[in-house]
Amino acid sequence: MAISDKRNIVSVMLEGFDFDSPGIASQLTGTLAPLRKYNAFSVSVEYFSDAMERLRTKFLNIALDAVLHPASAPAVQAAKAEQAAAIAAPAVTQSELTAQGCFERGVNATDPDEKMAFYTIAIQLQPDYARAFYNRGVVRHNKGDLEGALGDYDEAIRLTPWFASAFVNRGNTRKASGNLAGALSDYTDAIRLQPDSTRAYSGRGLVRYEQGDVDGAVKDYDEAIRLKPDFAVAFYNRAIARSAKGDADGALEDYSEAIRLDPGDVDSLYNRAQIWQERHQPAAAMMDLQNYLAAGGGAQAGDTEKVEETIRELKKAL
Repeated sequence: MAISDKRNIVSVMLEGFDFDSPGIASQLTGTLAPLRKYNAFSVSVEYFSDAMERLRTKFLNIALDAVLHPASAPAVQAAKAEQAAAIAAPAVTQSELTAQGCFERGVNATDPDEKMAFYTIAIQLQPDYARAFYNRGVVRHNKGDLEGALGDYDEAIRLTPWFASAFVNRGNTRKASGNLAGALSDYTDAIRLQPDSTRAYSGRGLVRYEQGDVDGAVKDYDEAIRLKPDFAVAFYNRAIARSAKGDADGALEDYSEAIRLDPGDVDSLYNRAQIWQERHQPAAAMMDLQNYLAAGGGAQAGDTEKVEETIRELKKAL
């Protein structure tokens, strides 16, 4: 079939087609209704080529963004809703924008003093900036200013009483300050606000252990590990608690898991070596102590010579 024949077929098929005709218009309902606005015009077969050329050069030769299409009813409704929300939204003040900028600069800074300076400016510009108080509290704690950190966490919690992480961090600072009762209360509040907070369970476990509540400590470590099975520190702390309960098998199991998760855990290596020695397994004890030294434990604790002497004694027992 020649090209002209194909054009004739198309023309014949479309001849007389009209979106507004009753038989067709009755089918264009709902989302198809806008098609009525896109009706074409008739082109006879004899003028097909000229008509296509004119269509290409005149009618279609325009930028796409200049072609306007009617929006659907749902789109119009959504646009109106967005406009109403934008109008009703409170205006953002310049001080808030500046406070946010200072806060972000504090987050991105690497020097602790620079961090604290930016957080302080953010707070001066926006006194109810709870997150800035929280972050400044972190910096102050790390710098050893526990009293200043407590003040910042107090303010963060006053501004946002549901701020679970602020309770955890204030608990850490209270514990470091020797206020175990206050720390226990903060960790408990954090768990109430965020029941899956592994940091809160781990922190409360430490406080309970120091208060002599070994069973309570083990339960908290159990929950922390349940929530985070790769929580190496929780395994280490539970091993200590289990050892205090006389559960050497449980302690050995926890130290082993902590080492599996963190092969460079020098404290777990050293403590597990002690259990191996108590069980008269010199080869296992010697291996743990050698790994302890290789991981830098001796240099950190200043007991390299003592550990080397223990290794020599273990070799004799083989």
